[in-house]
Formats: sequence, C-alpha cells, structure tokens
Amino acid sequence: MKHEYTAEEALRRLIEKLTARDQELASEVTVAVNSGKDIQEKERRGKKSLRFYRRTVPYSPEEALKVALDVLRAHFVEQPLFANSCHGNMAQAAIGANATDAFPWEKKKQIVHTSSGDEKIFEIEVQSETEIVSTGGRPALQYPGTLTMNRISEDSIRQEEANFSHLRSLTDFSENS
Repeated sequence: MKHEYTAEEALRRLIEKLTARDQELASEVTVAVNSGKDIQEKERRGKKSLRFYRRTVPYSPEEALKVALDVLRAHFVEQPLFANSCHGNMAQAAIGANATDAFPWEKKKQIVHTSSGDEKIFEIEVQSETEIVSTGGRPALQYPGTLTMNRISEDSIRQEEANFSHLRSLTDFSENS
C-alpha cells in the first residue's frame, strides 16, 4: 500500500505519541522493538564442516512497527479479554466456608463467604513482598504491590479491536495491499 510516510516515520511518531501520554507503555513498546529477532546462521569451516549459530539482529522498520502494534494490541485488547475471562471464571467459584463445613475442633470460626455467581475482586501481584528494588532500577516501594483488574465492557473491547483494524491498514506497507 502506498503511504505518504515510511514505516520508520510511523514508528517514530507512534513512540512520540505514546511517550507523551503513557511513558510506561512507551517503555514497554520500545523494549519490545529494541529486543530484535533471533536468526540462525551457518558458517562453513573447511570443506565439510558447518557451524550453526544464533544471533540477534534488529527488526526492519516494518517488522518493528508490527511488533509495536502487537504490544499495543496486547495491552488494549488481549489483556482486557483475559481480565474479563478471569472475572467470568471466578464468578462461578464460591469463596469461604459454610458453618457446616467448619471443623468441630476449630474454636475460632471466621467465616468469609461469597457465593457462586458474585463478582470477585481480581488482583495481580506486580511487586512481591520482599522486592526492594524494581528491575527498572527505581525503588519498588513507591509503586503499589498489586494491580486490580477490573471488568472491561464488551463494547470498549470491540471499539479497540476496530481501532487496531484501522491502524493496521494505515501501517500496512506491503506491495499486495
């Protein structure tokens, strides 16, 4: 498809926009793009001997743009789908114990009960209790230890999928399109 911009310009502009709005997400995209791809190469040693090895090479601008869009799609579409699925599965589980289920020798009976079908709080531990320094080099103590995953409306997810479909057409640099 013919565009008035290159894949490299589109990627640069995407990173600029992300950095202005959400530096953590921009950092995730940048790390993914800069990780490169593994390739396998062979090297002839003598007449019959071949040596195979792997090495990491940078993505082409088109590949890097695709990787960036894949990271964004995972963030805006796949993660909400995962959270909604988990909420659906957890809603079917009862939490706690009934008074009849308690052991007779238990003196202190603390019964917390949430019935099947009730919405539960779904949290992911992003920082362990023992973590002092995060992997980014910043003190971990200034960040929350858990991330609450809320249910996302199906309409919002469908809108994000439509946005990505449109964005893919804007960033398709193949000759066939």
